[in-house]
Amino acid sequence: MADFLKKVADGFRLCGVDVEKSGRVGVAVSGGADSVSLLLACVEIFGRADVAVLTVNHNIRPENESAGDASFVAFLCGKLGVECEISFIPRGKVLEVAEKRGGGIEDAARALRYEAFEDFIERKRVDCLCLAHNQNDQLETALMRFLQGSGCDGGGGISRRRGKFVRPLLGISRAEIEEFLKGRNQEWRTDSTNSDTNYLRNRIRSSLMKELDSLFPGWRKSVLLGAEKNSDDNETLQEKSSEIASLVAVSGSSVSIGEEIFYSLDNSIKRRVFQIMLAKIKFFGRFPYKLIREISSWGRGGNRSVRFSSVEVSVGGGLLSIKPVSDCGGCGSGFFRIADGFVFRSFQSGDEIRMKDGRMKSVAKIFSDWKVGRDDRDRITVVQDCASLEVVAVLGGKLGYADWIVDGFSFSTADN
Repeated sequence: MADFLKKVADGFRLCGVDVEKSGRVGVAVSGGADSVSLLLACVEIFGRADVAVLTVNHNIRPENESAGDASFVAFLCGKLGVECEISFIPRGKVLEVAEKRGGGIEDAARALRYEAFEDFIERKRVDCLCLAHNQNDQLETALMRFLQGSGCDGGGGISRRRGKFVRPLLGISRAEIEEFLKGRNQEWRTDSTNSDTNYLRNRIRSSLMKELDSLFPGWRKSVLLGAEKNSDDNETLQEKSSEIASLVAVSGSSVSIGEEIFYSLDNSIKRRVFQIMLAKIKFFGRFPYKLIREISSWGRGGNRSVRFSSVEVSVGGGLLSIKPVSDCGGCGSGFFRIADGFVFRSFQSGDEIRMKDGRMKSVAKIFSDWKVGRDDRDRITVVQDCASLEVVAVLGGKLGYADWIVDGFSFSTADN
């Protein structure tokens, strides 16, 4: 147990926190093993008077689970003599935010959670807020982002520190965490969604990582080292991109940058500047890399424009501009909307859907089998589950093709 506490203290130091001189610290506690171990360690390292806890009830799971987790955390803090605050998100709020942001349920829950974190940091005046991501989370994230095609911006995994957010457990494995808690006879809560293999992260945890452990001993150390190198590279690229992004002009709800400046940049910088511009107009959905690559290839001169989801990108008059536009609601290329926990959108390169035998099939191959004309591809509705982010249906019936719906999913297709 002493070794575990030393590792946590060392983790704080790697995050830039002086454990001997630090003031008050905040801890985000969900009730799971990771955050409970972090709470116990923080009480040991800093003392109960200098620890303040925040737990967030997202209200997206059944009442007995989400409220039960919050009650568990409050009770534990009471036993430890630690200040505890519960942030309650009204039921339905996460879905409402998902519809506005266009990034899915998990993205919306994270956005609301971090709003609560920021507010807590300001009101409680803590020096830092500790988050309980551990080494297993880092490995899962690195694998997940690799499988999703991320570059070094995503391949760097989870950062140890971002502003006042610190993650002192990143060098500690889940096995070490559970061993520490068992040694303290300390219980923890288990999120029922952790075993739901509709989530990519859970499939990586339950299947891929076990297979890698069996076939490639030592892979964990190599992936963590690669993630660290990616993080170093991305830090440099992001710093350079932020310098260029300072030249972005904001006019009302639109942003623009000089055409000559943008098209003189290396592709890696272009992509990051473009993403910063999207964030400035509060677009947080998935903007396809294929489309960013196309925009980056336009070059200087002429007038061109493209629309995806609620965003229009145009080049002309010496400027590259991005502005928000009304959704086209399903009547043309790039449509995107969220309803009842599903994203209804147009086809994107790389889309796959699950077959009855569990294998995945390319949606592009389905289009080929159905002999879908090029003009019809963008008019067929692809349905994506907000929770798992998997494509669960391809609806071609309205255009005279077939409908492909994964077993176990149902939704209204009346206006799609």
